[in-house]
Amino acid sequence: MEIQIADNRPALSIALGHAHEQGEERLPAWEAEMTQMVIEVTRKFHGSLTTENVRRGLETAIGILSLGLTHASEGGIDPQLWHRHLQQTGLKETSKQAVELVKQCAALPSTDFLNPGAMDFDLSPREHLLRFARAGYKALRAMEADRRRNKLQIELARWLLQNSSSGPSARRNLSALQGNLSAEDVFSYILPRQAGITGEYLPEETEDFNGARIILPPRLWTQAKKRFDEFAATLPPELKPGLSVSGESWFEIHVLRAEVAETGPSAKKPARKKTTTARPAKAKAQPAPRGTKATKATKPRTGAKTSTRS
Repeated sequence: MEIQIADNRPALSIALGHAHEQGEERLPAWEAEMTQMVIEVTRKFHGSLTTENVRRGLETAIGILSLGLTHASEGGIDPQLWHRHLQQTGLKETSKQAVELVKQCAALPSTDFLNPGAMDFDLSPREHLLRFARAGYKALRAMEADRRRNKLQIELARWLLQNSSSGPSARRNLSALQGNLSAEDVFSYILPRQAGITGEYLPEETEDFNGARIILPPRLWTQAKKRFDEFAATLPPELKPGLSVSGESWFEIHVLRAEVAETGPSAKKPARKKTTTARPAKAKAQPAPRGTKATKATKPRTGAKTSTRS
């Protein structure tokens, strides 16, 4: 049985170790270049050249270069490729590639607000660079994925406001949110209406619908699902992924069948009503007047807001 030992060293340390094993002739030049880079990084990010600051500057420089090398291998561990990358690109250019990568990621929206303005409390590119020099390439890619998702949802929300039949009323009714208007606010207003969900099944206009769930009777749910899918098919192909999260569509997450609102699989069906003569000593609930439909409130899932004004 072959035993593999994980190498948790930074990518730069692994690459230089491999270069040393291969008798790399440029190692002395790289060491001199690295020394100069540590001085520059220390002064730029940590202040004066004290012993502690230089130690921190060395860690930051190694982290930045490791980001560039790991990006070259697309997240994989490849000492040979890293060694070759240093031969072809050099330390300085590798660090520039890492800085540019972080800048591109930081430029993506940190929230799904359409016009963030004062609501944007994001770090500066410099702060992000320091953060990911420590956290590493995997953390950088995770943030990039989240921000690309925000960008996609913002673009989809703007398309819905301009092109859907519910867009004009959404612009009127959501205008009060201004800088606080999020893509999810737009989805929550427009998508139910595009699915034909109206009236008593919609939340109050003043209700915070972000993350709420609508509960529909089975027949209406099926009709609404059909209309939602037909509307989704009209979206530009590049925006369609914005309607799904982890393989589930927006509709499947936010619009439930009525029976789903019970306490779960163990929920009991309501007992069939029996016609009996009321006992004088114990009053029973009066049946609904003829011509009206008796209803029973269902218990919503814990943590979900529901709109069941029916």
